[in-house]
Amino acid sequence: MAPGSAQRLLASRWAPILVLGLGLLVQAGILVHLSDRLWFFGDDWDFLLRRGLTSDPELSLLEPHNEHWSTVPIVLFRCLFVVFGLEHYLPYALMPIVAHVLVCVLLFVLLRSARVSPWVAVLTTLVVAFLAGGAGAENTLWDFQIGFLGACVFGLVALVAVDRERRWSLPVAAVALVLGLMSAGIGLVMLFWAGLLTLLRHGPRRAGLVVVVPTAVYAVWYLGYGRAVHGVPPVPSAAPAAAMKGLGNVWSDALAMPGAGAAMLLALVAAVVLPRHGQRLFTLAASGLAALFVAYALFGYTRSGFGEGATMAERYLYFGIVFSAPALGAGFDVLARRLRGRSWAQPAGWAVAATVAGALGVAHAVQFADARVQTIGALQERVVAATQVVSSGQRLLGEFAEPQLNPDIQVPALRDAEVRDSLPKVQVDAQALLDARGVLQVDVREAAFDLPFAPEVAWIGFGRQAAGVEQLSGCTSRVAEAGARLEFAVSRAPRQLAVAASGEVLNTQLSVGGRTSVARPWPIQAGAAVHVGVSAEQTTVRILLEPGPVTVCGRP
Repeated sequence: MAPGSAQRLLASRWAPILVLGLGLLVQAGILVHLSDRLWFFGDDWDFLLRRGLTSDPELSLLEPHNEHWSTVPIVLFRCLFVVFGLEHYLPYALMPIVAHVLVCVLLFVLLRSARVSPWVAVLTTLVVAFLAGGAGAENTLWDFQIGFLGACVFGLVALVAVDRERRWSLPVAAVALVLGLMSAGIGLVMLFWAGLLTLLRHGPRRAGLVVVVPTAVYAVWYLGYGRAVHGVPPVPSAAPAAAMKGLGNVWSDALAMPGAGAAMLLALVAAVVLPRHGQRLFTLAASGLAALFVAYALFGYTRSGFGEGATMAERYLYFGIVFSAPALGAGFDVLARRLRGRSWAQPAGWAVAATVAGALGVAHAVQFADARVQTIGALQERVVAATQVVSSGQRLLGEFAEPQLNPDIQVPALRDAEVRDSLPKVQVDAQALLDARGVLQVDVREAAFDLPFAPEVAWIGFGRQAAGVEQLSGCTSRVAEAGARLEFAVSRAPRQLAVAASGEVLNTQLSVGGRTSVARPWPIQAGAAVHVGVSAEQTTVRILLEPGPVTVCGRP
């Protein structure tokens, strides 16, 4: 193609839109492809099993999930459950992917409205699309994060509304901001951003009109429901350090350049403050950076109880990039002005920047998807196996089918016919059933069970102090060596055993027919007696111990 033809193509009115659409389509296609290997995980199960989908829902639509008002995502999950059940994950996965595309489109609209040139707006949007969508893949590849992304979409809709300065701007902005608050806590930051942008452009009176209704609605909800949140309490003294770690991590992680985060933030601030931008671009970029710092102050406070590194999670990094987007656009705008008149400098530079951002984003997304696949494992088979154990009529001692990673999968939900019928039709082998029995038919607690005590126990890995099976008529003490365990049989009736062991964890397993269930860890107090109850008949129970003194009692 001749240089003149290339220039005419680049100057075409529709060329930027076509390039942007193609880039977003490629990004969405990659995320859809990666999502095809995933299934429900973690917090998903709260929305799927505890929010009105069972015959006796535990929680209402207005009660928070952790600290988040989550009515909008709960309703979305419930609607999808009615149509698709739990067999198909992709319809759920499409929610955050579509929301991510909408975030990018709305950012493009805001940049163009701020007088950023079409190609600079396209470049900025594609950098955000791939870097935020990849480095922040915890949001784009986890259906549960539709709450976070939905709040961001609604907030950006409000920004576009107040930016338009039409008669309908205020009511549309108010409704969008309320919906954002009803989606996740990030809606508070979007409320701040919308209010600040309006303040900078139109003064305090109009800003007050934008935020007053959403603030009042949120206050009413918080007083009625939001205060009753139980979780890890914040540690205010640790909040500043947590916020700074999160801020410094945003661009370091996104660009895969350790230590580059602080320099990048300073460059973004300089790109906004030092050059002479038009009023619309300056106010958009400055308010976006202010929202960035407010967001991480909020993250730092609410997550400080989990340690200083909690704010470095990918779900927060996503918003660090989104809030930085107008400032990034301002920086590219300055660079474009300096390259004006160099016919091939801009296209070549923009192509290189977009390619690097795309490659980094795809690498991040693939890495996250691979890690999530490893974490989930054969979860479908395990949940179906747990449902079969629950439906078998055998006595259960546990309430949680997946106590560590998916604690919201509980026995009452698995008894519900609607939930059982919605599960995928997968084959369950003997190992999966044994693993499910090892979770649902074993329990460890301080108080005794209403079960008979085991009449005998095998001491294994205790050196010369014990050999073979010992009849239990009282309490016996031994010293466990590395790899030691206790074993007792459960034939036709449930049994229990009282154990006082060293260490702060003991593990239990079931063994039958040459198979052994996955070890389940139980926190204990070193030296204090606990009772191991087992209702899995025709199995052998293994109690894995840490080295040190052990006392076993075969009676109360």
